[in-house]
Amino acid sequence: FIFPSLSISRHKYVDTIREEGELLFGAKKSWKRDTEEKSEETGFAYSVEMTKFPGISWGADLSFRWIYVLGLDSSGEAANTGLVEKGDYIIGVGNDTTLGLDFDTVLKTLSRQQGAVNYTFFRGSKEQLVGGPVPEPAETTATVTVLQTGKPDITLQCPGGTNLRQLLLGNGINVYRSLTRWTNCNGKQLCGACVVEVTDGMESLDRRALNEELVLQDTLESYRLCCVTTVYGDCTVKVQGVINNVT
Repeated sequence: FIFPSLSISRHKYVDTIREEGELLFGAKKSWKRDTEEKSEETGFAYSVEMTKFPGISWGADLSFRWIYVLGLDSSGEAANTGLVEKGDYIIGVGNDTTLGLDFDTVLKTLSRQQGAVNYTFFRGSKEQLVGGPVPEPAETTATVTVLQTGKPDITLQCPGGTNLRQLLLGNGINVYRSLTRWTNCNGKQLCGACVVEVTDGMESLDRRALNEELVLQDTLESYRLCCVTTVYGDCTVKVQGVINNVT
């Protein structure tokens, strides 16, 4: 995916993104380049070259997607360009698109860059960015495939934003091992016993919080505490499996 060459001028180009097909997070977007002045109806994109640490604090929506500029260090490189503003969405890093990607993936994409980095931002609303309405998490449907040793796989559907533990227990699926089935903390994140393995679709879940990271620090990144895991898209999880630690 190659971004069009954009001037860092605020007004030279208006870039709108139109989707080809159903609106989905992370779906491929097509670019249409125009030479009109900036329009409040369409928003506009611009690019600027900076280092990997230009003094930007990043934010995201509740699904930890749609990454935007949350804050600017007043003495930082981004602020000194006079171009980057709070609220601008980051839609590209180098030749990589970051549209609709989760927070961690965007930061990892940025960390892989070498030398000066070409950032592409969009100033406008999410609706302007994708050329149509953006569904809220609760308006989307996620499919969760559950793997259980010695039992048939189970497929569940839920609205985006559903708590994984509540979804599993509500459908009669035990997430606990041995005696913790009766001695667990009832979803209050006190016992660390509701560990599941995400075998596919980790990008469809919210990211690990710091306190969850501390509990799972010796395990592989594919493990989550389902009591504090929120589902926003399709994923596959394995329950009651062996927990493999980092070697």
